Amino acid sequence: AQKDSPSEQKPIYLKLQVIGAAFLIKGTRVLVHLILENLRKGQTMIRLLSAYLRLTEASVYACLIFAADAVKNEAVFSVAA
Repeated sequence: AQKDSPSEQKPIYLKLQVIGAAFLIKGTRVLVHLILENLRKGQTMIRLLSAYLRLTEASVYACLIFAADAVKNEAVFSVAA
C-alpha cells in the first residue's frame, strides 16, 4: 500500500515566528483564520478561490476540518460574575 505524502496528510501547518505562531495552508501564505473569517462573513467558495489564487477547494475544506477538530474536545463552562 502506498502512503500519502506528508503534504496530503497534513494540509494545515503551524508556522512559528519571532512574534508568534500562525496556522497556514500548505503551499500558500494564507492564514487559516482568514479563510474561516471569510466563510463566517458569508464569502462563497468561488469568491475565496478567486481571491486566493493558490487556494483549492480541498484546502478550504481542510480549514473547516481543522476548526472542527480544534473545538471538538473543548468544554464551555459558565462562570458567575
